[in-house]
Amino acid sequence: MEKDEKTRSEKEKKPDVYRPFEALDRVDDFFDYAMKMPYKLLNNYFSSYKTPDADVIDNGDFYTVKIDLPGIDKKNIKLKVLGDSIEVRAEKNEEKEERKGGYYSKERALMGYYRSIPLPEKVKPKSAKAKMENGTLRVDVEKSEETKGSEVSVD
Repeated sequence: MEKDEKTRSEKEKKPDVYRPFEALDRVDDFFDYAMKMPYKLLNNYFSSYKTPDADVIDNGDFYTVKIDLPGIDKKNIKLKVLGDSIEVRAEKNEEKEERKGGYYSKERALMGYYRSIPLPEKVKPKSAKAKMENGTLRVDVEKSEETKGSEVSVD
């Protein structure tokens, strides 16, 4: 009896009318979804530049920004500290050449990272200090005097 009930409920869910354009509705839904995918996923899939992971840490008087750049040498990093953001661009070119007898192979690859990281408050760009260690770029930058605030006594 349970089997008959399941079969009956499945039949009730399926429309009896033939819908020739139902497949087009599904295609339309797919494209709507694809256009709403996060930019980072599309950027990482289609581009040779990847968006590196980053952490922004508030240490009171200054911010520490840690950016993961695995496989990148510090001489290939371009870092800009602006009043309210940090911009990092890094590249690595690889070239591999192999010769064996009558065989010759040459491969080239470009790997890069780019990210603009907004900061919660204004900073002093000239106070920035950067250090690369174990594939992680660490940038320390002081907060601007405007954002530190000051205590005011109440009379």
